[in-house]
Amino acid sequence: WQKSKDPPQARPYDAADRRVAPWPDGRPLAPSLAAVARKVAAVGGISRFDGRASGGAGARTDGSVLLLGGGGSSPVTAEQLAAAASITPTATWSMLGAGGDGGRIAGVRALPWTDDPWPLLSTAGVVVAWAGQNSVADLAAADARAIVIPQPRPFGEQDATAAALDDDGLAVVVPQWPEAAEWPGLLDAALALDVDWARWQVPGAAARAAAVIAGVAMAGLS
Repeated sequence: WQKSKDPPQARPYDAADRRVAPWPDGRPLAPSLAAVARKVAAVGGISRFDGRASGGAGARTDGSVLLLGGGGSSPVTAEQLAAAASITPTATWSMLGAGGDGGRIAGVRALPWTDDPWPLLSTAGVVVAWAGQNSVADLAAADARAIVIPQPRPFGEQDATAAALDDDGLAVVVPQWPEAAEWPGLLDAALALDVDWARWQVPGAAARAAAVIAGVAMAGLS
């Protein structure tokens, strides 16, 4: 959703008639979009879980902590995750997408990738996630209490998303993986959140995006 500073990538961006942004309508756009704001259609966060019942607060297990995308190229190490689990002994930690460490992390239940993470996502007491647009939209769909950590990106898109979440009080946001001693306070802060994820405008977002695309296609045929 953020304009590239790389000229070859910027050409199709500049030539587009419309730009679909998985971003809440009414929220300030990234500064790089200011010059083309009239062409941007902010449709809300797009999640494949839109419309699935989360079960609400009563379905959550307050002592459970779910880390999304913990394996593969995750910036968190096994040692960091084990330290977080060790200092929060009343919490039950799970890592969805266990990768290179073989799932052998002390105090952490390693879970493989699954085609349907919804049951885990919608019942976790706290979800720890990165600040990618897909992850945030899924958090919103699940009405999750979350700790969000932006990963470094060339154009700072995750930092911008995390800042928006922080401004609206939608998640506990930290700039990088916390030190072990910070985790008890962060989990307490996340559990205390009273979040209005409706602000992320997930319901109907995919349909709104499709309508924008269809409108451009129809205009091209006329």
